[in-house]
Amino acid sequence: MSGPHLLPGGEREMDIRAFIKKIEDSTDDERFALWMIQYRLYFEKKDNLLNWVMDCEDGIIKILFIRFLAKVPEKSSVEILASFLNDKNHIVAEAARKGFEKNHYSAKFMELVIALNTPHESVLYYVVEQIGLNQIDDALFKLIRLLPKASEALLMKIISALRHLAKLDILPNLLPFIQDEREEIRLRVLLVLGALYERGFRRTRKFLLLYLKDPCASVRKTAIWALKKKGGPVAFRIFKKMSLEDESPLVRQEAVTALESYFNPGLVKHLLKIMVHDKDRYVMLRAESVLMEKPFHQLTQGLKKVLKSKDEKAAFKAILLYAASHRDSPEVLRYLLSEYKKAASDQIRVVYIQAIGFLEQSESIPFLQERLADGILISYAAAVSLTKIWRQLGGDYIYSILSEKNLQPLVIQIILKQLTKRDCAPAPDMIAFLAGWLRHDNLNVRYLAGQIVGKSRNIEAFRQIVVAMLAEVDPSNKSSLEKLFLDYLLINPSFLENVLPLFEEKTNDSPYYLSLVGGLKMKPDQAVILLPILFLWAGNRKERFELVGEIVVDWVKKGIMRWLGVLQETFRCDGTHFDEYLLEYIRLSEKYSVFPFETSEINAIRELLEEVGVNDEDLFVRFLSLSRSDLFVSDMVDIISQGNHDFKTLIARKTIKRFIMESNKS
Repeated sequence: MSGPHLLPGGEREMDIRAFIKKIEDSTDDERFALWMIQYRLYFEKKDNLLNWVMDCEDGIIKILFIRFLAKVPEKSSVEILASFLNDKNHIVAEAARKGFEKNHYSAKFMELVIALNTPHESVLYYVVEQIGLNQIDDALFKLIRLLPKASEALLMKIISALRHLAKLDILPNLLPFIQDEREEIRLRVLLVLGALYERGFRRTRKFLLLYLKDPCASVRKTAIWALKKKGGPVAFRIFKKMSLEDESPLVRQEAVTALESYFNPGLVKHLLKIMVHDKDRYVMLRAESVLMEKPFHQLTQGLKKVLKSKDEKAAFKAILLYAASHRDSPEVLRYLLSEYKKAASDQIRVVYIQAIGFLEQSESIPFLQERLADGILISYAAAVSLTKIWRQLGGDYIYSILSEKNLQPLVIQIILKQLTKRDCAPAPDMIAFLAGWLRHDNLNVRYLAGQIVGKSRNIEAFRQIVVAMLAEVDPSNKSSLEKLFLDYLLINPSFLENVLPLFEEKTNDSPYYLSLVGGLKMKPDQAVILLPILFLWAGNRKERFELVGEIVVDWVKKGIMRWLGVLQETFRCDGTHFDEYLLEYIRLSEKYSVFPFETSEINAIRELLEEVGVNDEDLFVRFLSLSRSDLFVSDMVDIISQGNHDFKTLIARKTIKRFIMESNKS
């Protein structure tokens, strides 16, 4: 319809052109009000413009109306939106779909049936999908009528929707697609058949069994999933066969899962066979999970039948599982010990030793300890089993095992590894014992022994760590010991004094280790404890107090200490060499640009230097000049302005002169 169209109606007569213009020129709120007037008039069967809007070919005005309808959560508005889904203009139909989605009317999907006539396939996808998800049964036969001529994409949508509307009436219409050459179609048909089967329609069972032989792995897997709840004896036999023989690990895994709802004594042996022979890890783990979920009496009954199986691997696995499920049974321990004596090879004996470990019974400890002296294979298995039982025992008992002679290095490592997991520190007598292991030929033994000794925080343990650190040649283990060394010092810095003589024996190493100490992120009170020790070590040897100076300046730079505290401690600890330290501090501070003077410190530092008797004017001035504080310069000027001729004024003049020279250079 084109041109103006006048409607009779007294005061409410409106020209269509004027209405459209008003709609286009209005704000959103005004536009909503205009549409609401027409909407109410339409349903009151009074003069309105909506019939013209719904029949016209003006897509823009239709879309504006659709946006209004999306905000009106009523059955009437949803009906109109559903009719717009059939509009021949694709853009209008898409707008109607979006408006339908946004409308909050709770029962809106019931109105979608009329939209199955839409000429637009993309809109039809949405309609079919929503009919299925919302289980609109009234649309079932209309959906079925769409099947023969549907495109592949639409066909998949329709079949997926039928899954949610599963009724036996649809089965004849699905038969042409059951063996469709397209994998995705077969898979969707299978899901519909599975839904029918789950609802009790047994006629679909033969088709599900047929899908177990499908060439596609995903279809076979889904068929197992559909059958497993109500499969019966025939399906059980098929599941067993597929869990062993199917070429796809995903199918085998699903078949194993399907077996969890069945039980007969032979099933345990079957699952054990999968656990030890399947090459896919996830299939093996799934078989173990299904097996261990069986009721205890069924599991025990089944395992007993496999203990003497000719399939040696399955028998071994059965022994271990049997032990793991009978942890508190003395009878099982006696059985395992007797079978161990009958075993013909170390390979079989190892299995029984592992099973004894699974029991975690302290009564087996003497037997396992004796095995530690056997060959490498047996002793290793015995050590591993002992660690399971040792969870219940104290550390002292475990240490006593280490005193056994002729232990294999691998066995020692297993025992030490167990000790590293304990929170408790070794007793003092055990530290002396473990000191020998810190110098063992085997690198792993040395490392583990260091970790155990490091749990103790006494001075003897610290000395042993330092001795081992100085002797260690392996870089990685040396680094581990250095970390322990520094951890000790953070806990108790005074320990350093006790090991300085050890550094004296290796003079080439001491600067390196003390530089590590300087790099520690310690607290001020820890640094104060270390300073006297460092000064004592340095003595009057120039190369040493240069190193100590490096450490101190680094602490000042990091904010661990302040200059005032450093100078006070330096004078208190080594007043004899105070000038030399001061010169070293100045040199290093200038080298590393360390000028962290606090304003409150400046005068206190100057007074301290005067008090301790630093009479070297240049040294005095150089240190004070490290301060870049404007306030300090002002203080120096005040001293000069007093006109005195004392040492203080002389220093102030030289300090100002130095500031001026440095400023000119910069």
